[in-house]
Amino acid sequence: MEKGELIGRGRTAEIYAWGNDRVLKLYFDWCPAGLAEQEAIAQRAVHSAGLPSPRLDDIIHLENRHGVVMERITGPTMADVLGKQPWRILELARLQAGLHARLHSNTLPQLEASRLNLWGRIARVKAIPLPAKQALMKSLVDLPDGDAICHLDFHPMNIIMSPRGPVIIDWVSAGKGNPLLDVARTWLVLTQAAWPFPFPYNVVINPLRRLFFLEYFRHYRQLHPIDRGQFSVWRQIIIAARLVENIPAEQKKLLAFLKLPAAEKE
Repeated sequence: MEKGELIGRGRTAEIYAWGNDRVLKLYFDWCPAGLAEQEAIAQRAVHSAGLPSPRLDDIIHLENRHGVVMERITGPTMADVLGKQPWRILELARLQAGLHARLHSNTLPQLEASRLNLWGRIARVKAIPLPAKQALMKSLVDLPDGDAICHLDFHPMNIIMSPRGPVIIDWVSAGKGNPLLDVARTWLVLTQAAWPFPFPYNVVINPLRRLFFLEYFRHYRQLHPIDRGQFSVWRQIIIAARLVENIPAEQKKLLAFLKLPAAEKE
């Protein structure tokens, strides 16, 4: 079978139609070969557990690239709905919080430990001075662990509002661990990450992002009480791990959040 029309494109992969009812997620050729298998393991596990995710069919190699074939979920993303119906922002933030709390109430032993992934990412960051990096890694070791399902990229662009209800996509980063590390990652994406909104749209959208997070966070804490002190430390860990991606529009802001001089190197 040949890949069909291009449906979407992200930083690591493209999504193509694959027949009438499936899609092909094809990773770029610079991505590690193991990413497709990693996503397949996670997605099969969460789907088998009855969580709202696409059914994964196969791992393939096409055009010197690795990919996964999965069920095609129809419907707009939650982000698309927000763009067209911004008055639903509080309702949708609460919906995302409920989905996230549901994930964190489940565990799957076959998922990899997210703590190990974060450790490796922080170890590779070059923008953090060695003493600060060692302190962050010690904090990571000292924080309570867990075995909850952690999506680690949970935001409105990864939730499809399908006719059968919301479906969570993009499981390539999923693992198991403390739920707060997953909430901290959502905080980063919603409030700190660079989104491609030019002026003047960013003047309106960025405050809405913060409002969405605040309502999400408020409702999540009602469903899944958290330790605010631990959450603050997890935010530091998540920011440090994000720095390994070296996104120019984010680096200075994230280093400032860690209270580190942007120009200083190891």
